[in-house]
Amino acid sequence: MALKNFTKTKIMATIGPASDSVKMLRALVDEGVDVFRLNMGHMAHDVARVVIGRIRAISSRVGILVDLQGPKTRLTEMEAPFTLETGDQIEVHAGEEASTRQALYIPFGELVEKLEVGHRLLIDDGLVQLKVTRGLPEGGIVCEALNQGEVKSRKGVAAPDLRLIPDHYLDAGDLDDIAFAARSKVDFVAASFVSRAADIAAVRNALGKAGREIHIVAKIESRVGVDNLAEIIDAADGVMVARGDLGVEIPPEEVPLVQKQIIRACTEKAKPVVVATQMLDSMVHQPVASRAETSDVANAILDGTDAVMLSAETSVGSYPLEAVRTMAKISRYTEREGTLGKDRFNRPSSNAVEFVCKAAARCAGELEVKAIVSLTASGFTARNMASFHPRVPIFATTPNQLVVRRLAISYGVYCIQAEHIGRYNVMLYRSLQKLKELGLLADDDLVAVIGGVPVGKPGSTNLLQVETVKVLMTVE
Repeated sequence: MALKNFTKTKIMATIGPASDSVKMLRALVDEGVDVFRLNMGHMAHDVARVVIGRIRAISSRVGILVDLQGPKTRLTEMEAPFTLETGDQIEVHAGEEASTRQALYIPFGELVEKLEVGHRLLIDDGLVQLKVTRGLPEGGIVCEALNQGEVKSRKGVAAPDLRLIPDHYLDAGDLDDIAFAARSKVDFVAASFVSRAADIAAVRNALGKAGREIHIVAKIESRVGVDNLAEIIDAADGVMVARGDLGVEIPPEEVPLVQKQIIRACTEKAKPVVVATQMLDSMVHQPVASRAETSDVANAILDGTDAVMLSAETSVGSYPLEAVRTMAKISRYTEREGTLGKDRFNRPSSNAVEFVCKAAARCAGELEVKAIVSLTASGFTARNMASFHPRVPIFATTPNQLVVRRLAISYGVYCIQAEHIGRYNVMLYRSLQKLKELGLLADDDLVAVIGGVPVGKPGSTNLLQVETVKVLMTVE
């Protein structure tokens, strides 16, 4: 078979009312979606359970990511939205009471206590901007509206002049969502507003034995998260550049360079990275992307991202299928015509796996190699191979179907399940035979094979073979 609609840059699509039907889910998979995202801030467990069942019935290859709400600060509920005019005064208090035109309430009391005169309070991704003018004797603060804007229930609140880390990263709602993710055997959990490595440890501990196979993707959405990036990358299994909240917590003009910084740091650690938020935002309401959005997606790919994500475009948009199709077209063209800097080959290798993978990527760039074949038990070798963004696809084989789905967010990897039993040459023979049966390789194709001995030990990659499939299938 040909790789229908395959892109080396993986596509993640958020599920919602516009895309949760069996017909639409199947169509999205056919167009190239590699991972589906379930946003627990907008999806009840009973709905999510049905969606997960539908996805698993459609494809055993597609990954499923459950996105936790995390410690995002939000306004309390209110009876109806209201508009603030520039210069209007409004009180802000800590508490669970309903917000009104006279006073806004925020459950995260420490934030209100720490705000000082002159500090900014940004509501709804900065659409409403307030500035603290004075404190109140009985507690709380008074703010002045810096612009006209509508205030709505449960909208996010950011205080970019503070660097607060919550005492408790996970609340009862997050713990409930984590337990649901573990029971549902999803492939990834996205941890929102990660500030430090301890937050990842908290999620991993909450997943427990039932969720030990689930990989954790850390969402970088705050200045503190950027400051602690190195330790977060080490603790997490992957990272998401969540540009929506990040662009509120830090000045928007800093986001492009921070995005490049995060991608570069993840690549050096061979951790998959996803660029997310407003990538094709105009396609929520129209069937074509803007030129700026097209450039945004292409530049993320050229920066070295593993995956790109669609949010409202596929969850509530009018053109979910067209959005995925557009993302795939941009990806394929950029991968084919664009070039990544050769500096990815300049970083020193810290172990044999990195050295072998680097050599294979250089080989693919200089010889007429059809593909790189990676025999991987845990996915570790394939992820390292992906970090070098080789010119050709990475055909990974693994005995574990869970690994197939975990590699769904790693650049260039097309993973299949195949037996890894016996000597290395036997494993290689069976893997190549399976790839031939699928029509992915032919006898005369030149391939670069990376593997290792002892067989089955994660991280033991120490072999690189460059030969035709026919010669490699000669078992001694």
